[in-house]
Amino acid sequence: MILRDTWKDVGGGAHVVVAMSGGVDSSVAAALLAERGCEVVGITMKNFCYGEVPEKHASAACCSLEAIEDARAVARRLDIAHHVLDFEGRFREAVIEPFAAEYAAGRTPNPCVRCNRFVRFPQLWKKARILGAEFVATGHYARAVRANGDAGEAGGAVRSGRTADVELRRPADRAKDQTFYLWGITRPLLERALFPLGGLTKGEVRERARDLGLETAEKPESQDICFIPDGDLRGFLERHRDEDPELAASAAPGADRFRPGPIVTAAGETVGTHAGSAFYTVGQR
Repeated sequence: MILRDTWKDVGGGAHVVVAMSGGVDSSVAAALLAERGCEVVGITMKNFCYGEVPEKHASAACCSLEAIEDARAVARRLDIAHHVLDFEGRFREAVIEPFAAEYAAGRTPNPCVRCNRFVRFPQLWKKARILGAEFVATGHYARAVRANGDAGEAGGAVRSGRTADVELRRPADRAKDQTFYLWGITRPLLERALFPLGGLTKGEVRERARDLGLETAEKPESQDICFIPDGDLRGFLERHRDEDPELAASAAPGADRFRPGPIVTAAGETVGTHAGSAFYTVGQR
């Protein structure tokens, strides 16, 4: 059975929408598709109000003015169209509010999974259809592959005269594997998703960006949650609780999970204090 990355089967002239965050990965993804002769349109998603981020950390936010300008500069260099789309309302509803609610319930959320499933891919595909595009590409380190062959070659997985379904596979750079964040994408959307970086390492991506003179070539990676670039989870949750009547109401007086309290053993012995039970969740790192 031969597995082939779907993005390598996209021919010249194919119309592709590329999610451009203003980072090096999405910049190189756009460049690789442009090199293949694709008609590339870069889209930067504005998912939350960067004005809510503390000023000294605002530039680190994924949809900050600086990030948008970086994406626009790369698009100009690649001579491709670029648009900024506002998904703030949908992102808040599908990602931020469930994120805060999960912490309040004592569970650890994964906002990237929800974003990819409910915001990034469906919203970009909706825009792609309006533009007449056939595919949506991102700078994720993952592979979308398809097996081709007859029943014998594929061990019965692929029928004669029929191509197999697209599968999500791990990338060449296992240290950067992002497939975990993509598992929730529906199959119809995965069929239209392209991951040009799947066969490259992070070092190779940066080298390609340098060779192309991309403005994002040396841009550092973001390790924080995109809407909490300062890493202050407590501050974010407390602000969100104060701003969200439903979340605030869910914590009855005396049972506020964001409030410090005693650590008590099953025997009733107080052995210390905690910073708020919401910050000790099942599944936390």
